[in-house]
Amino acid sequence: MNIFLRIVLFVVGGIVLALGGLIGYVKFALPNVGPAPELVVERTPDRIARG
Repeated sequence: MNIFLRIVLFVVGGIVLALGGLIGYVKFALPNVGPAPELVVERTPDRIARG
């Protein structure tokens, strides 16, 4: 039972550590580009025909 509990704790600890690393990478390494701009495209018959 002791060895089984130890293995489970190592696996859970590894998952928690990997998840923390992933969250830290997304938070600090990736750039903050902000929200996407609002784009408005005029609907004209030429543009609709062109696709």
